[in-house]
Amino acid sequence: MLLLSMDLKNRMPAIVLYFFVGGIAALTDLFIFYVFAKQLGFNYLLITIIGFVVAIFVNYLLSIKFVFHSGTRFGRGAEIIMTYIVSSIGLIVHISVLFLLIDLLQIEKMLSKIIAVLSAFIFNYS
Repeated sequence: MLLLSMDLKNRMPAIVLYFFVGGIAALTDLFIFYVFAKQLGFNYLLITIIGFVVAIFVNYLLSIKFVFHSGTRFGRGAEIIMTYIVSSIGLIVHISVLFLLIDLLQIEKMLSKIIAVLSAFIFNYS
């Protein structure tokens, strides 16, 4: 795996790596939600926020390793802050969709979470 990661930037187009990294971050978010909201019964809105924070951090770390060059325009701290600020709009969409589906329409939590992740993705990239 180490040899693959060392040369990954050179062998795959950036857009493929970008979506791959985003997929890993989404799976991280879904896993956190599944364990803590669905299985352990924690409040799904709180877990959504925690999962968001963790997934964005995972996305940032993987993106600077495999997709983008970090620190060329801004310091890493500024990059992380800007990443969270921009992503916060997607979080608002995400939470709104979850609330609508789970509390108002009574749709199962994991199905609602998957729909919310897709909704936020479409919103962010449209």
